[in-house]
Amino acid sequence: MFRMMASFTLLALMSFCCSTFSQIGSKITGALGNNNNPAQSEPAADEPASSQSSTSESSGDYVFDEGGFQFTPIQGWQVNCSIGIIQMAAPSADTMYGPAFLIMTGDNPDEMTTDEAFDKFKNESTAAEIGKPKKVKVGGFPALQAEMTSTQGDITVKSLVVTSMLTAKRQFTMMAMAPENRWDEEVEPYFDDVLKSIKFITPVPGAGCPGEDPMQSTMDEPAPDQPQPADSIIEGPFSQYAVYATASSEYGSDSWSAMQATGAPNVENCEDSVNAWASVGATTKEWIELTYAMPVFPTEINIHMNYNPSQITEIQIIDTDGNAYTVVETYPEYVEFCPDVYQISLELTKEIYVDRVKIFLDQSVLGLGWNEIDAVELIGLPQGGAVSATSPGSSPNPPSTSASTSPYQTSELDPGAFAYDVSGYENDVIMGADVQYQSTDNAYVVGFMSGTQRYIVSLFIPKDDLKIGKVQMIPYDQTKAAKGNTAAIYINAFLYIAESGEYNFEVDPATGTLTGTFSFEARSKDFPDRVVTVAGAVNNVPLK
Repeated sequence: MFRMMASFTLLALMSFCCSTFSQIGSKITGALGNNNNPAQSEPAADEPASSQSSTSESSGDYVFDEGGFQFTPIQGWQVNCSIGIIQMAAPSADTMYGPAFLIMTGDNPDEMTTDEAFDKFKNESTAAEIGKPKKVKVGGFPALQAEMTSTQGDITVKSLVVTSMLTAKRQFTMMAMAPENRWDEEVEPYFDDVLKSIKFITPVPGAGCPGEDPMQSTMDEPAPDQPQPADSIIEGPFSQYAVYATASSEYGSDSWSAMQATGAPNVENCEDSVNAWASVGATTKEWIELTYAMPVFPTEINIHMNYNPSQITEIQIIDTDGNAYTVVETYPEYVEFCPDVYQISLELTKEIYVDRVKIFLDQSVLGLGWNEIDAVELIGLPQGGAVSATSPGSSPNPPSTSASTSPYQTSELDPGAFAYDVSGYENDVIMGADVQYQSTDNAYVVGFMSGTQRYIVSLFIPKDDLKIGKVQMIPYDQTKAAKGNTAAIYINAFLYIAESGEYNFEVDPATGTLTGTFSFEARSKDFPDRVVTVAGAVNNVPLK
């Protein structure tokens, strides 16, 4: 067994994800002492780490359900879980200085980008020298990585930190540390492999550390008549590459054609290759659509790019009925690695079966030239496998033509619960009880977060205009501190702002609770051609 690293590097990690530690308060003191609970400390041997995760993992992976991630430990290093932090230490690690890795996720009180999270950490850190960050990827998400050194007595500790905002509030951080004279031989050879092994899975709140009894929750099993959230149980995912492809354009009818992106990867180096798809133009906006032999409930997409990678702006999955669902909206960015694999882990809230993937590129932003795609792997569960989806959203929602009605009744919901549909550019069904608050002196701001944290609906209700019955929304104005009765929705950290809509409060909000229906039409702030309709209900949610 080993103790958690009681050093500046631990404090730095805590400052990266400070809200998580504000919730655990007094537990920190005990965690910095001896952690001798055998159920929570495991050597990385040939056996996979104990976990209650239903997500498929590689042999030997350590799965942390509550944190929503898994990784491959270093052979012979000891893995320990305590107060929401995964610690992995070398066999001869010093309990104060390492060599060791600390890995965690946490929710920040404020929304921020990865750049903002890193700048905040750097500005607040005075006991260490922090180098210039570089862009990397972790589990398919853009991240920042930086070196850090600190002096503790006569020991110089070297660290390498990687952080990424997975959503507007949820943050992932990994830190490796060691005395400077042990870094080159004991940490550096393993760091990239550990980072590349990180995969994100659906978080399980209250699951605790592997080996612990998970916390009981009254929300675990909705009442029989209650609409239930989609719950996907994945066993034995099936991996496949495309069998057919079309594109907006292709550089040749054979070489560089769309069909070159079918099949398994066959370009080993970072190079312009006739065995990959390239568009006609080198500075154009393009797309490629790939078709797969077997429809699957998708869990992961891996895009293999061999030349000028990562100029992707959007990724869609298309089900067997022809409905398209956007799973990634992003911007072209410079990446260090080439060839590069753009990895996306999917956590769908309803049961759909996908046989096509469509990828959009914008080659006009960075000026790099052709973004060539070698192959695209689709991983998922074939139809008839162990997928359980009990949500009414098992079939796609048609785009709504009105933002005036809700498909839910408050009587259908448990106290403190909410449900809403998203339709139009996105199609999904969200049910839960994870309510967030960002209220001000002038207005209640109540947020309804999906279990995967992909969606957050925010309702703005002025405190001086609380009344029962129907209330018309006004357009959301981001420039005004007092926004009036309005709404917004974040979809995968992209803001959609309400243009019209209404509340229908069944109970006077002045009583201190929110019960009623809501519906609104919202337009993407970043992509003005994308519009969604949101319609739902809440039952007895406290206003605070």
